Amino acid sequence: MKSGSGRKGRTPRRAALLLAIVLATTASAAHAQELSWTGSVSYANGSYIFDATTHSFLLSNGLRLTAGSVDFSASIPFVIQNSSLVTVVGGATLPTGGEDSGAVGNRQPGETIGTGRGSGSGGSGGPSADSVVTYRDEFTWELGDPFFSAGVNVYEGRGFIRSVRAQASTKAPLRDLDSGVGTGEWDFGASGSAFASVGSTYVFVDVGYWWYGDMPDLELVDGLTYGAGVSRTFLDGKGSVMASFLGATAAIETMDRPASVGLSFGYIPELGRSFSTGLTLGLSESSPDISVYAGWTLKVK
Repeated sequence: MKSGSGRKGRTPRRAALLLAIVLATTASAAHAQELSWTGSVSYANGSYIFDATTHSFLLSNGLRLTAGSVDFSASIPFVIQNSSLVTVVGGATLPTGGEDSGAVGNRQPGETIGTGRGSGSGGSGGPSADSVVTYRDEFTWELGDPFFSAGVNVYEGRGFIRSVRAQASTKAPLRDLDSGVGTGEWDFGASGSAFASVGSTYVFVDVGYWWYGDMPDLELVDGLTYGAGVSRTFLDGKGSVMASFLGATAAIETMDRPASVGLSFGYIPELGRSFSTGLTLGLSESSPDISVYAGWTLKVK
């Protein structure tokens, strides 16, 4: 595995860059036209690379400030889980093993990591002594790490290409490793997305890159995230249905790449109010088997 010392040295510079983006965005929003309350509630489950299932409930609340083509948002999740094996990294859930992340780092490809409540089913016939993790199997709730982002619509039009957007994001280390929901390190991301349309059919593509903070016993690999989707509108443009694919390069060297497909529905009853709901199915061991969610955006001012 590669050395993480250089990455740690670059963390202050990334923090300074992101802070500059956030401050510039906030200054631009001093005469903001719109302040919105954003939120979502979701449930996901999966065994991932372990021999026991983790159930995760997330309730996220946040605010988004918009001024013309620029916006700034901040949100924080409440996390209810029956284990600490799954951690929020770069805005997504990842089976890091929590305090026992060293077992994930030492895992052999295809191996199932034992949790002390059953035998693994790895290629060697079961988990070795150094690939067993703690699994409490009782629900607890924790306040998660806050998530911040600043974005700008760099292009908007009425032709085939409707919009192009750039965004910078970060997850701040409010919670440490002992909480079961955090890594104790900063994560930083930058992404670009484009929307195109033909009549009532819309297509989007999104590509990003995340720099992850390492855990004490597990190095997380920086890498790409990507997604694409197709949607159709109905109800005179107030409703929409979308099929999507999301993926990323492997953040953990001993695991497959995350990949999932989803189906979602959206509804905009009036300007400044929107609602959405959806279902996602995981296609790899590093993604939840199934997740469902509902989200909303409501104009406050």
